[in-house]
Amino acid sequence: MKLEKKTVAENIADLVGLQAAYRAFKRLNVTNRILMGLITDYCPEQLFFLGMAIARCTSESVQFTEDFILDRSQVHSPWKFRVNVSLKNFKAFAKAWNCPSGSEMNPIRNRCTIY
Repeated sequence: MKLEKKTVAENIADLVGLQAAYRAFKRLNVTNRILMGLITDYCPEQLFFLGMAIARCTSESVQFTEDFILDRSQVHSPWKFRVNVSLKNFKAFAKAWNCPSGSEMNPIRNRCTIY
């Protein structure tokens, strides 16, 4: 069975969770003024996405990733893909980071949109 088929439910859950968290974040109306003096290199939206990625940051060998993918009982994608695939399917990420249209993290086609 292909990885996409056995992990599709969890991949959708990752994207929907990201969208819900981002909506909650936007309701907080965080401004640069709140962050002034703390972190000056990033806007609040960029910090949101950095936090999401850092929370899932891992270092895995190629062998571990291959074994993980081949594990028939595994219903999740490896962390690298859980982060990158969710983010590249979320337009707010591309906007926050000014990803060029058609780039890997801002695809023109094959973007999964939910809601």
